[in-house]
Amino acid sequence: MLIIKNKKMLTIEKNTYTQLELLLDVLCGEKSEKDPEFQCWLDQDVENRKLYCILKSSKRGQIKHSLLNKDQVFDNISYILGLNIQTKKHFYQHIWVKYVVSLIFVAIMSFSGYYTYTKYMHRHSNEFFLSEDLIENPFDQDTKKVYMVSSQGKVFDLSEEFEIRQKDGTVISNKSEGFVSFQHAEETANNEVESHTIYVPKGDVYELLLSDNTKVFLNADTKFVFPSKFSGATRQVELIGEAYFSVKKDESPFIVKTAEMQITVTGTAFNVNAYQDNTSIHTTLVEGNVQINVPNKPETYTLSSGNNFSINKYSDEISIQKVNTDNYTAWMRGEYVFSNQPLDEILITLKRWYDVEIEYEKPAIKTMRFTGSVEKKRPLNDFLHRIQIVTEINCRNEGDKIILY
Repeated sequence: MLIIKNKKMLTIEKNTYTQLELLLDVLCGEKSEKDPEFQCWLDQDVENRKLYCILKSSKRGQIKHSLLNKDQVFDNISYILGLNIQTKKHFYQHIWVKYVVSLIFVAIMSFSGYYTYTKYMHRHSNEFFLSEDLIENPFDQDTKKVYMVSSQGKVFDLSEEFEIRQKDGTVISNKSEGFVSFQHAEETANNEVESHTIYVPKGDVYELLLSDNTKVFLNADTKFVFPSKFSGATRQVELIGEAYFSVKKDESPFIVKTAEMQITVTGTAFNVNAYQDNTSIHTTLVEGNVQINVPNKPETYTLSSGNNFSINKYSDEISIQKVNTDNYTAWMRGEYVFSNQPLDEILITLKRWYDVEIEYEKPAIKTMRFTGSVEKKRPLNDFLHRIQIVTEINCRNEGDKIILY
C-alpha cells in the first residue's frame, strides 16, 4: 500500500513493487483506469487515489532540476512524490527502484510534453489562456462525487462535512452536502493566496459561497477555479462548463474567464454557458450590466438586463439578443428548456445530466429542431418517447449508449 503522510511524506513498503508496476501501467496508458485490479487498488486507501491524482496532474514546473542526470532523476521524482530519501544508502541503488523510477520518469516526461504543447497551442490560439489546473481533470471520468483540489494538491471530498482554517485566515466550511463556503475570518501575516478547483461530475450540481460573498451555482460536468480569498485590484475566476453567478457588489471588478471570452462586472446576476463541446458560448444577463471582451476583437460588448450574448466557436459570429432569461437559468430549477434548437444540441446538453453516449445512424436526425422542456428528475427515455411520437425517429439502448435511427 502507498501511504502519503504529512502531505509530503510517502512511505513505500516492501510489497509495493507489483502495485507500483500496476500504477505505472495506467499512467503510461498500457492499462485503462477502469481496470478492475487498478480500481481495487484505488479503493483500498484514499491516499492511493491522492497519489494517482498527483502523478496524473504533475507538471514540468514541479520538477526542480534537469532530468538528464541519474541522481537528479531520482531526486526529481522523489520531489513530486514526497519520498523520504534521507538515508545512508541511496534508495535508487536498489535495482527494482531504478526500474520504477525510470518508468515514472518516462510517464512524467510524456505528461510534460503534453502540457507544454497544450500550453503553446492555447497561448497562440487564445489570449484568454486558462490555467492547466482547470483544463486537466485529475479524476477519472467515472467519478460521481464533487471534488475540490487546492493548488497545494490537497483533495477535498465535498460529500463530507469539514471546517478548515487556512494560514491566510480563510475558513473553508462544508457543513452541509451541496454547499461549501469561503469566509475570510482574520488578517494574517501570510499573504499567499491559495487557489482551488472544483470538479462537478455529470449528473450533479453544486453551490459555493466565495470569500467576497458572491454565490456561484455550478452545473453538471463543470470545472471552476477560484482563490481562497480575493486580493489586488480584481476578483478573478475561471470556468469550463456552466455557472450562474450572483456577484456581491464591490468596487473591485469581478472577472470570469472562459476560453472564448472574458466577462467583467462589479455586482450583478448572470449565467455563463461555456462547455467545450458546445458550438456556441453564451452569457445571459439576468440583472445589472456586464462587459464582455473576446480574443482578437478590439470592441468591448456591454450587455443590459435580459440580453443574451453568444459567440459561435467556429465562425466567430457574435449575436446579442433580448431573451427570456428563465429559459437559460432553468437548470437551477430542475429542468432544461429548449427553443427551436437542433436535436444534436439538445442531446449534448442532456447527456451531461444523464451521463449517456448518443450516436446517430442517420445524420439528418441531428438537425431536426424542437421546442420544449425536460424535467431533470424524470428519465431520459420519457423525452425520447415524446420525440418518437411526433417524428419518425426510433431509438434503442446498447448499455450506456443510445442509438437514434
